[in-house]
Amino acid sequence: MHKISVVGNTKLTVRCLEKHLLPHFKVCSIFSLPPDKTYQKVNGVDLAPLCKENSIQFYNDDDWERFHQENIKQGVNILFVLGDSRIIPKNLIQHYKYIFGNHGAQLPNIKGGASLVWGKILNSGNWGVSIFKITEGIDTGPLISSKQFTYPTDSTMEEFVNIADGYTVELIGSLCEKLNNLEDILCYPNAPAQVKISKHVDSQVAIDIMEICRVSDIPLYLPSRTPADSRIQTNWEDNFLQKFKMANDYPYPLWTIK
Repeated sequence: MHKISVVGNTKLTVRCLEKHLLPHFKVCSIFSLPPDKTYQKVNGVDLAPLCKENSIQFYNDDDWERFHQENIKQGVNILFVLGDSRIIPKNLIQHYKYIFGNHGAQLPNIKGGASLVWGKILNSGNWGVSIFKITEGIDTGPLISSKQFTYPTDSTMEEFVNIADGYTVELIGSLCEKLNNLEDILCYPNAPAQVKISKHVDSQVAIDIMEICRVSDIPLYLPSRTPADSRIQTNWEDNFLQKFKMANDYPYPLWTIK
């Protein structure tokens, strides 16, 4: 049985733990955000009770090195990074041959932050999620699997996130079935982004560029978003404005008027 550790503490992390990781592996430790950051994070969950119930070491002090050294002592050979956007330190990436992460869009075409928010602003009725091997660089590691799915365009942001997370849980389950033969896990090329959108760019401009890249099959890097990016601009078209309001809603920061 593999000994694994998990980085992350969102509802997605919990779903993956309860359905696939806890039943099939020895989960040695969980590396959570500190308490103040947990409650600021979208879908943040306090995993201390789950760790106590399952005799899992719990870290929430941002001390990556202590987490790493304890994992070495326990013989952890696989890391799962689920629902967590922190950059994994270089020494951990170099130590572990297998660090699996999730991404809230289909790689290699959509990289970068706030993927689900961007996806819901686009609101095309089609989106995707991916599992990949984490290496140095953001969303650049070899692709393990991805899933394209449809969703109702009138769904709330919370419903959209729940649908996307459900497909991510399925992909994690498929990966777990293959972990007895790690060397047999197939990886696929993850092409680099050819277009990169800067932070705090006008959201309607970003979506226009995103649509062009989608139609032309051009890999795109989307920036992370802050609460300031949920402010409405007065020059936006009505159709875009409605999509923007749907996306910038619970569990993400609510849209505001500039």
